[in-house]
Amino acid sequence: RVKTYLQGIVGVRPMIDLNSHFLLVLNADASISVIDPVVGITGITNLFAQINFDQPGADWVKTADQKNIFVTMPLADQVALIDTETFKVVQNIDAGYQPTRAELQNDERYLWIGNNTLESYNSGVTVIDTNEHKKLAFIETGKGHHEIAFTEDDRYAFVSNRDSGTVSVIDVQSLEKIKDIETGPVPISMALSSLGKALYVADGKDGTVSVVDVDSLEVRSRIQAKPGLGPMRFSEDGRWGLVVNPFEDEVVVIDASTDELVHNRRLDRRTGAHAEGWQQTLPGHLYPQLRLRALARYPGCRADSNVRARPQREAAGHLYPGRPEPAGYRRPDQHRRCDDPVGQAGSILHRQPG
Repeated sequence: RVKTYLQGIVGVRPMIDLNSHFLLVLNADASISVIDPVVGITGITNLFAQINFDQPGADWVKTADQKNIFVTMPLADQVALIDTETFKVVQNIDAGYQPTRAELQNDERYLWIGNNTLESYNSGVTVIDTNEHKKLAFIETGKGHHEIAFTEDDRYAFVSNRDSGTVSVIDVQSLEKIKDIETGPVPISMALSSLGKALYVADGKDGTVSVVDVDSLEVRSRIQAKPGLGPMRFSEDGRWGLVVNPFEDEVVVIDASTDELVHNRRLDRRTGAHAEGWQQTLPGHLYPQLRLRALARYPGCRADSNVRARPQREAAGHLYPGRPEPAGYRRPDQHRRCDDPVGQAGSILHRQPG
């Protein structure tokens, strides 16, 4: 009987299955595929459901209890709210001009949405109340794509402005911008270290990592690496920061206890282990969220761009891999660039039923 259950035969399931889960895939079109990886016929997984949107999704984030998923839709200027009990869109929330990046602050009180434009007056972040499911405020920060990070106590939100070369500091309680910090010409990624009590900002053009003290809100040091830096994450204890450099086929390791670069790990192309992929597991309530970002070289990049991008992406702001931009798409950049690891088409979410 146990062997029969483990085979995942359709129609033969235990009444209580503690191992079951769903795999959610954000597709390049306006949909999410919900896959049951256990149930299947002849080894083929089963498409449990499909969630359709009004417009294609760019980024997504789930709540800790896994009951809700928020998906940004740049063409609709909205965020879709999905109920994971029914796998249906229950509401579309206005989210400002061209909403792209989505992040929940640590206590999940607010959902922060990055609005990507070249015009400063509508480029910044939109703050959404996760209880009332409505827009609370828009905060102008600066031009270009925005990454978002928070202090552990959710006192401050940090918003990068890629085309302005700054990081904006926002007081979460008042929802007002306090200051702009100059971190370099192209702030491409950010990560906060609890051990270092600092925000680390990687610049894709000059190869520096600016260390911003979260108490003084000043740059306390700069770590010099090579141009071409990309995504950055810290270990769970907050000590070791890893920065992918797809241009140099290496990973840079930073020690947050000393704010020093301690190691450059060169990845050998001959073994096929060069920096074409970036994968990180983010802790969730029951199952992790996986964000997959490919960072391989793309031959159409501008010669003066120091950062290589995803192989599927044609240029910065292109949210739909392998396809022309949809009619009416408002492109944030007027020229081809390769410094924008944005977009989550192909991303995967695990969800434990119940």
